[in-house]
Parts: sequence; structure tokens; C-alpha cells
Amino acid sequence: MNAYTKAQLEDRINDSKRYDPETQIMIIWGIDDVREVMKNRRGTLLITDEIAMQVLMEAKRRHDADAGISWATIECIVDELIPA
Repeated sequence: MNAYTKAQLEDRINDSKRYDPETQIMIIWGIDDVREVMKNRRGTLLITDEIAMQVLMEAKRRHDADAGISWATIECIVDELIPA
């Protein structure tokens, strides 16, 4: 089970309430994406859900509307937050 803080849960609920699939698109990054980066950069899938969510929350915090979130964004954050 994913362990989210109260603020993270509130963000997820608010995001889902604002989403209208008739007029919007939503791009979703998940913990499996972080694991894929770990596999490619470190040769391992071993990472806790909590650490993977920290990476994703940091990506959300840094999100830039012009650049978006990319594989390079996730790679950079993994390298910063998770010691080799």
C-alpha cells in the first residue's frame, strides 16, 4: 500500500476533481516509471514505493509548464535523491 501524507492525498483528490476528460488530458507518471529509471541508471528495480513517490513529488514540485516532466527530469531527481 502506498503511504501518502495528508497533503499528498488532498492534492490527488483535488486534481481528480478538476479533471474533465471531455476537455482535458492528463499525463501520469508513476512509481513504475521511477523503477524503470533505476533499472536503466543503476541496474536495479529495488526502490521502495515511498522513495519512488518522493522522486515523483519532487518532480511535481519542480514542474515547469514550458518543459514539463521528462525522463531526464526523473533521472536528474533520482541521481540527486538516491545515493549511488
